[in-house]
Amino acid sequence: MKLIANDKVKHYNIDASNYRYGHLCQEVATLLMGKKDILRNFNKPEVVVTITNISNVQFSGKNKIKQIKTYKHSGYFGGLKIRDAEYYFKKNLVNKLFIYSLRKMIPKNVIMNTRISRNLIFK
Repeated sequence: MKLIANDKVKHYNIDASNYRYGHLCQEVATLLMGKKDILRNFNKPEVVVTITNISNVQFSGKNKIKQIKTYKHSGYFGGLKIRDAEYYFKKNLVNKLFIYSLRKMIPKNVIMNTRISRNLIFK
């Protein structure tokens, strides 16, 4: 794996306390896909997104935090686990909730895992 030179890498700092949850996911997904760049190389993501204050993100409605659900299945009968966003905020795992919804917005291809794991930083 080669490191990309610092002059080519674009750093974006986003304060999550000013965004609503869905708008923040959409903004980060477009940055990670490289849609904001005029000239971009599709197979080498050259963007680093740093998100601060992710625990202070806003939700639009009263019950929106209970409507957002994550699904996980173990592969066995009756192994479906459904959790709402409130669980992730109580356990202080907001990063996992954000990555779960970000994976649904980025195209499912070979570069998806490198876009998320290498280019996304939480503080």
